Amino acid sequence: MKILSDFRVVSMTHGIAHSQSGQEASYDVAILTVGIVPQPIFADSGVESSEDGALLVNDYLQSTSNPDIFGAGDCIALKGKRLDRVGVYAVREAPILFRNLLATVKGEPLKAFKPQERYLLIFNLGDGSGLFVRGSWIWKGRLAFAFKNYLDTSFMAKFQVSGEKG
Repeated sequence: MKILSDFRVVSMTHGIAHSQSGQEASYDVAILTVGIVPQPIFADSGVESSEDGALLVNDYLQSTSNPDIFGAGDCIALKGKRLDRVGVYAVREAPILFRNLLATVKGEPLKAFKPQERYLLIFNLGDGSGLFVRGSWIWKGRLAFAFKNYLDTSFMAKFQVSGEKG
């Protein structure tokens, strides 16, 4: 398996991908990843936004131009830091965002979000297998998908509300 980053495909014919820069790469199976781009609502609204239109926030997940606006997840850019648009950041930002919203209402100090440097990615390949990526270590297979499924369902179980009244 070979992963090509910054390989902008302009055409694909007969098992050969042709890049914008003139490079070629042969393939049996190609997986296109295009990334996540924020909607233009922030740039259009006049609040300070990043080059790609994301809400620009400080370490407290607070808009750099309007302290009454907070954000987290794929729609933000952290001022002075480059964060990949991956779910792990959104998941880790959520409790900080919640805490800071409550702190703002109560007039308490805000807590800074400290992004982790390394993270785990597991992609569902749609055929019962997964692609596990951690740093330079890449592993493909059904066990990778099973691990992803376990992590995802365990995480979501924390947020399930029981229908029972007690």
